[in-house]
Amino acid sequence: MDERTSKQEEIVDLSMLNNKKETMRNLILGSEKSGKTALCKILFKTYYDRGFVPVYIESIDIKGHALVDIQKTVYKNYERQYSSGSLEHYKQLSYDRKILFIEDWGRNKLNAKYKSELLKNICSVYPNVFITGDDMLRYFDFIDESDKEQNFFEGFEKLEVMQFGHLKRSKLIDKWNTLGQDNLISDKMLAEKNDMMARDVNVVIGNNFVPSYPFFLMILLQTAESGLPHNNKESAYGYYYELLITQSFVNLKMQHNEIDAYYTYISELAYHFFEKDISEVTKEEFQNFNNCFNKEYDSHHQLDKMLKRLLNSSILESQSGSYKFKYRYIYYYFVAKYLSTRLAESEVRRIVIKMCADIYIEEYANIFMFLTHLSKDPYILEEINKQAKQVFNEIIPTTLDNDITRLNKLAIQVPKIVYKNIEVKKHREERLIAMDEEKEEQLRRDQVIKREENKKNNSMDDAAKLNVAFKTIEILGQILRNHYGSIKADQKYMLAEEAYLIGLRTLGTFLTALNENIENIAVKVQRIIEQEEVELNKSEIEHKASLILFNLSCAISYHTIRKVAESVGSNDLYSTYQKITDRYDTVAVKLIEVSIKLDQSRSLPYNYIKKLTESISGNIMAESLLKVLVI
Repeated sequence: MDERTSKQEEIVDLSMLNNKKETMRNLILGSEKSGKTALCKILFKTYYDRGFVPVYIESIDIKGHALVDIQKTVYKNYERQYSSGSLEHYKQLSYDRKILFIEDWGRNKLNAKYKSELLKNICSVYPNVFITGDDMLRYFDFIDESDKEQNFFEGFEKLEVMQFGHLKRSKLIDKWNTLGQDNLISDKMLAEKNDMMARDVNVVIGNNFVPSYPFFLMILLQTAESGLPHNNKESAYGYYYELLITQSFVNLKMQHNEIDAYYTYISELAYHFFEKDISEVTKEEFQNFNNCFNKEYDSHHQLDKMLKRLLNSSILESQSGSYKFKYRYIYYYFVAKYLSTRLAESEVRRIVIKMCADIYIEEYANIFMFLTHLSKDPYILEEINKQAKQVFNEIIPTTLDNDITRLNKLAIQVPKIVYKNIEVKKHREERLIAMDEEKEEQLRRDQVIKREENKKNNSMDDAAKLNVAFKTIEILGQILRNHYGSIKADQKYMLAEEAYLIGLRTLGTFLTALNENIENIAVKVQRIIEQEEVELNKSEIEHKASLILFNLSCAISYHTIRKVAESVGSNDLYSTYQKITDRYDTVAVKLIEVSIKLDQSRSLPYNYIKKLTESISGNIMAESLLKVLVI
């Protein structure tokens, strides 16, 4: 449960669930491994300590809908959780002191009609009931004998287990790193370790395609703590994903050769979904796929047995008679796995070219991300670099020097930045909360671009180009950081240089447009100010409009510089960055370098900052950007 609304904050602290009402009826929703069972166990102990007598039961253990069936299950579980000698005492207790925790309502074998009767009977006797279920339960309406629709969870408080945002992940990582050594580790070392782990976890989680629940996070943290094997074929992040997938079917007791065949089957299935542009298949369609697979590989997979394995290992899920991949990262990973083993084939190369060209499509971008995790084939590097050069190729990369002279005139002096001596931990938490709020806003804004829509229009508008630019910077940075030890110097330079240049061409697009239309834009801003602040005179309005345009230019420049620095920044690539700075020697490139140094260095690069400050004296925008980067 996350910190994104005040109500959810109360749920995190258990204060709302701990406040006893006349009746406590709560429906706790969440996907598999979201932590519903753990939450129920915490609540079980909390209420037990307060004098209640909770009993925990699995819904699948209730074999009938009658009250006698319910009581039989409750009494049986009571004896397991307490003692058979106290059962009579439990029966005599007031029902106000009893609490039922019913786990995974959807697994109960009764049909909809008898489930409704079961719930009625439970609620007729027990005033305090907690029921857990998956996300689909929120949409489930029961139908009574008169065929009148009625939601039988209407009297229940509906709660949802949310994924961890940046703040909750940060707190979990902090607890992990201080476990057993909180009196030994320094604040500085703890902050560095937390930041390093947070970066890795955030990369693996990606754009929500790995669920950010404690179960998954703990696997990642444990793996990071134990150290990853050095594998020349796959990146560290690729290993994380394989570990998560392997974790899904550890209980299936398969032999090593079976696991290899299993991976091949899932890869072919994922590519089938990708090739057909589908998100789910019926059982009949699945049977057709299975037949084709058996024929191609001369194998003998039985569909029902394979389906059972795929469902039990949470690779697939079943909804309304159809089958789909349960988590997006599994689908992306296995499509990339299929492509990575067939890069020599012309059809696969055509797909790679298509994905590079349309990298702004979410599906393509994520599959390509995984492909770079799984392979460092020179063809991938050359193709992504070639496509990167096409984005805003008509624009000269900004130098943030002579090309921003007109923009510098918008500000008479470098804006003052007030430095507040605040507590570091508090500042970090405020920043993480802001990141969570920004992520929520982004998720509300973003609309997935359908492939069909893009096929209708082969040309990209500027918005799509911006998306391509930033996605490409991310991918170039990922390749550099994941494979820094196995990519040759000239290839590393090629990729890092293009990451810098595509960022500066993108920024140059905005600054050029603003430069060329500065008078018209200023007039429009002045009109808005006139309407909003009628007390200002003409001179004050003109001054305020100039500052707004200047600050806008600084803000976009800052975010572009940070995007490049965050994407490619690594201690292991300093010599590559230095070569780029030596070649270009522009203010813009130096600001990217100082941003990387500030992120990666354990100490403030004071001499570098001092030298850069002297060299940009009089360049108001550059001075402003440097101040913001440092502070």
